[in-house]
Amino acid sequence: MTISPKLFLSWKVLISIMRSRGGGALFSGIAYMSLLGISFGVCVIITVMSVMNGFQIEIKQRMLSFTPHATIRTAESGELNRSFIDTFENDSDIQGYSAFADANVLIVKDEVINPIRLIAYENQRYLIERKLKRVLIDQGDQLLDEPFSIIIGNDLAQKMSVVIGNKLRLLTNEKLVLPFGSLPRMKDFTITGIFDSGIFEIDESIALINIRDADAFLQLDNNVSGYVFDFIDPSFSQKKIKEIARSIDAKGWISDWSSENPNFFRSLDLTRQIIFLVLMSILTIACFNIVSTQSMLINEKRSNIASLIAVGFDKKNIFYLFIILGTCFGLIGLFIGIFFSVVLSENLSQIVTFIEQTISMRLYQPDIYFLAEIPSIIDWRETIRISLLTLILSIFSSVVPAYNATKTDPAILMKNIRFK
Repeated sequence: MTISPKLFLSWKVLISIMRSRGGGALFSGIAYMSLLGISFGVCVIITVMSVMNGFQIEIKQRMLSFTPHATIRTAESGELNRSFIDTFENDSDIQGYSAFADANVLIVKDEVINPIRLIAYENQRYLIERKLKRVLIDQGDQLLDEPFSIIIGNDLAQKMSVVIGNKLRLLTNEKLVLPFGSLPRMKDFTITGIFDSGIFEIDESIALINIRDADAFLQLDNNVSGYVFDFIDPSFSQKKIKEIARSIDAKGWISDWSSENPNFFRSLDLTRQIIFLVLMSILTIACFNIVSTQSMLINEKRSNIASLIAVGFDKKNIFYLFIILGTCFGLIGLFIGIFFSVVLSENLSQIVTFIEQTISMRLYQPDIYFLAEIPSIIDWRETIRISLLTLILSIFSSVVPAYNATKTDPAILMKNIRFK
């Protein structure tokens, strides 16, 4: 097998271009800065997006630990249908279920008035073991066994300035007719539990009571508003709730956890996209440092380029030569960035703790984020996407210097031909 002279020359020139006086243009100061910029940009974007992934997954788990995965709300309130319950018990995809009743009421303490959604679950085991187990932060001796007891969110408790054992007055919009007129129906409830889901919209606007107390206070006559479900796989909630609704011929509305909180998840996605775009713009600037690096290399190696053109080397191949060189810069920076991003993401909490101990300052507040450690989960599909974008940017950054290299005039520089 014979090696083409042009191929041999191209590899010789590529190696020559990657060297310079004093030890290597690829590892000279300007090249170091280019590699550092790409590596730093890749490392930062992957690490930050990993933290965003961790928080998003943790928030989703917290929401699902308190919010039902899916709901069937009947068109008209009716008595609890036991035949429905038998259907639910035989479904292996259902982890928990309960009939529920709810109403919008006002909650009053001194001069503070706040509208809330009052919810009562018929299945107390579902409420306590599935919905309150992870989020309950304070409770009395009896959670909902005491007559007219109530469980409220931590944000609502702070807003109303109340603690366990305090009383809150609830008012409905239905009037209580008396001989001398009508008054809003009202009842005092004792706080026996406080939960903290970590989601402000839930913690400020939802309160839980016993179905027995709801029946008495709201005069439900043993009627329920619908049924709630938890599934083994929450991602299939929408599909599964439609199947259940068809099987029981439910007349009303169905919803799942994502459709009931659209604004919340939209804001999370928007924040994530904005951060990604900002970090990608920084990475783009870092990749375009390749332009200055290659321009300096081309100016230094004009004689080598001219020699290739003089012996008939195609300018198109010279163009590709510098595209390959730029891609090499991108690949090296990319691999370094991915390596350090994995190290950072896997040990982020320990690194933050070490920095906090060194500077004697708290950087991460668990009581604000309700998480003992910084969650960090690398999404490898996203990492592949970032890698591809980095390589594309590196290639595009090499286009202008590569084009300029093809404009080298061998007639002017032939006297300077010198291979090292």
